[in-house]
Amino acid sequence: MVGQAEAARSIGLRFDQVLTLIVLPQAVRMVIPPLINVFIALTKNTSVAGGSFVFELFSVGKRLANLHGSAVVPILLGVACFYLLITVPLGQLSHRLEGKVALVR
Repeated sequence: MVGQAEAARSIGLRFDQVLTLIVLPQAVRMVIPPLINVFIALTKNTSVAGGSFVFELFSVGKRLANLHGSAVVPILLGVACFYLLITVPLGQLSHRLEGKVALVR
């Protein structure tokens, strides 16, 4: 990327043109997949926050299971479905964005 930025400057592009036309498109291609993976991991790891009694999906499921002891399995399956509803679309979004910004080699 450094060589390409220098080449762009040598043909007379201004700094803002180098940034928007050369550097940022390459940076976006490299950043999108790991960023989506971080969002997915963050969503999955919110259940860890249940150990510190933070109000989130896992703790709501735990409270519901405590209130309705006979329906523990359906409640936990419902919580799992909500996690899937969050993470699967993020994975699909990641796949689509990777396809759009991928370089043809």
